Amino acid sequence: MEDTVIYIYELDCTKALDTLRHEFLDYSISKTIEPYQKIANILIALINDEAYQRKEKLVEALSRFFR
Repeated sequence: MEDTVIYIYELDCTKALDTLRHEFLDYSISKTIEPYQKIANILIALINDEAYQRKEKLVEALSRFFR
């Protein structure tokens, strides 16, 4: 279960309310863009895997060349 509590450690009530607003908005917007972040991370992982495979093939080819 997701934590549903925002803890504010601010003695000044005005600052505490500003912090609460900020954290609420940050959380809400983060949830909105979460699917796009997931897609971007998946694409990055796929590209990294492909780049690694290409590098390994090149290293293997160069290794055979220098034998």
